[in-house]
Amino acid sequence: MPTSVARALVVSQNYDVLWTFSDDYASCSDGECINRARYKNVNSGTWTWLTVSTDSKWMGFPYATLPAGSLSAGTYMFQFDVADCIFQYTFPPHYYYFKVE
Repeated sequence: MPTSVARALVVSQNYDVLWTFSDDYASCSDGECINRARYKNVNSGTWTWLTVSTDSKWMGFPYATLPAGSLSAGTYMFQFDVADCIFQYTFPPHYYYFKVE
């Protein structure tokens, strides 16, 4: 997905976003990584949390579905974060943008 609002991805239906995460502790015997994802309209201060799933469809990687088919026209920001099993967090260095027309 684009990291520039000027190049926001235009979507007209629900859209799956998949990501990967790797660090020294990404695979722990104590537990799995915690993945979270959220989106918001760029003109709104309210984030909406998305359900994150893993599925053999995506080879076990986490993904979330952007509900573009039910959103009002506008430009949106998307962000994900991951906590590994010893609660080290990672946040992407930027937001990702999509547009519903």
